Amino acid sequence: MITRRSTLRLTAVTAGAGLAGCLGGSSQPGLPPLEPPSGCAESAAAPSVSLETPQLGEAGAPVTMDVYEDFACGHCRTYTEEVFPAVRRLYIDTGRVQYRFHDFPIPVNEWSYRIASAARAVQALSDDSRFFAFVSAVFAEQSRFREDGLAAVQAAARAVGVDPCAPALAAATDQYRGVVDASRADGAAIGVDRTPMIFVDGAPLTDYRLSTIEAAVPSP
Repeated sequence: MITRRSTLRLTAVTAGAGLAGCLGGSSQPGLPPLEPPSGCAESAAAPSVSLETPQLGEAGAPVTMDVYEDFACGHCRTYTEEVFPAVRRLYIDTGRVQYRFHDFPIPVNEWSYRIASAARAVQALSDDSRFFAFVSAVFAEQSRFREDGLAAVQAAARAVGVDPCAPALAAATDQYRGVVDASRADGAAIGVDRTPMIFVDGAPLTDYRLSTIEAAVPSP
């Protein structure tokens, strides 16, 4: 729920950010592997499969919303925690919007890619609904990425009922880099240059405030 306190925080963030987001740079090369967490054998890794764009809502919804995010971006955390719940309640759950998540690592740091791979491992092991639950859970752990990102991944996985070793191993090995890079390339081709960046029916929004989204989504 968006409270007065969270609204004030969001207003302050967007007012000071100009275009309201983390500004993008160029893609990074593949990352070196990290030491896997204790007790996680390679056999626990998620399958390496091609994956579709994660989606919520009805396929035949009258409006599409595409959101490009970076897991290490603080603005993306603010959007996910303070705006997305209202978007889900008002538009996705009511059948008005088909919502699509796209990886767009800026990158802020190496965890922009590693967490993206972890999230895709969750998608590969379960479904899109669990993927979105993990997205919310792992953004809540964002402050821990630099200190112990793999522990943050495991905590988020446990919170949504997923084997914590599979996404942690995916993060450690940059397992889904191909999927993440393809998503990033698609975003760059249509002008994505910051995160979060939102498109409603293909038209880019200037920021991620709920009022901006409400103005963009056509009335039923």
